[in-house]
Amino acid sequence: MDKGELSQVYWLEKEIEIWEEELRRRKERSKVQSPMNFKEGSGEPGQKNVAEEDIVTNVEIDAMIRRKQTDLERQRDKILEYIIGIEDSQMRLIVYWRCVKLCPWRVVAKKIGGANTEEGVRQAFHRHFK
Repeated sequence: MDKGELSQVYWLEKEIEIWEEELRRRKERSKVQSPMNFKEGSGEPGQKNVAEEDIVTNVEIDAMIRRKQTDLERQRDKILEYIIGIEDSQMRLIVYWRCVKLCPWRVVAKKIGGANTEEGVRQAFHRHFK
């Protein structure tokens, strides 16, 4: 496993946040609109219903969020399998706190304890993947 694969947890979480925010925004927008504004055009056959389209899109976004959450859990599981195989106990902790729990280096150093510094754990992490 390389640093790129390890960073996927971070990027998947960011992507989920974006889509959850988009879904919240869309739901809030639909609450504000008057039901009188939901039909486009004259309501004749073939005219699209904006409310129905919004619902379909919201369902699609919600389904995508659930797929991304499943992807996130799979990636975490892959990282945990990788961590188990790391021989050095301290490095297992560094990779866990950084790549699974997404802690900043300052917090990783604090979690590791001892005389470890933010810069020290960051450098050890990068050396591990060279």
